[in-house]
Amino acid sequence: MSEAALAELAGPLRPLGLGEMARVLGGFCYVEERAFASLGALSTTPGAGPRLRLWAAAAARTHARRAGELGALLPVSAGLPGRSELVVSPGAVTEAWLGSLGEALARPSAQLREAVDKWYGVLAAAYEARLASGHPTADGPFRLAVSRFCTSFGGIFEDLGG
Repeated sequence: MSEAALAELAGPLRPLGLGEMARVLGGFCYVEERAFASLGALSTTPGAGPRLRLWAAAAARTHARRAGELGALLPVSAGLPGRSELVVSPGAVTEAWLGSLGEALARPSAQLREAVDKWYGVLAAAYEARLASGHPTADGPFRLAVSRFCTSFGGIFEDLGG
């Protein structure tokens, strides 16, 4: 499932036109918003341990920041779809993959690390695939933002002590 989610989320692995890139940006923004909501909910769950709640709050903030940065990159012009038409799920495979985050967050911490690590691996791979396939000039602002995102995946579990 992760390869299918990667393909659906990253879009065609070639430079994209404006409309295609807007849809891919919207899909990434949607995923970041959903991750923010899932992790934000976990951060306020009384049954979760304090370290897990702290990690979830920090991760939720990171996803919210990414969603904001991606949302700001959405093209705004007459004749182009608006935000509500672009910030949507890329498809059923992505929805199932997003659901796996919620399932992972409900697991004991020993399994949580492995499941969430795998989930973030797909997200990082989708960003990296889009970076490798994009046009260096036309996709400049997106490439800059996503390059920063990719460097942040290495420290995901610092607050969990992982």
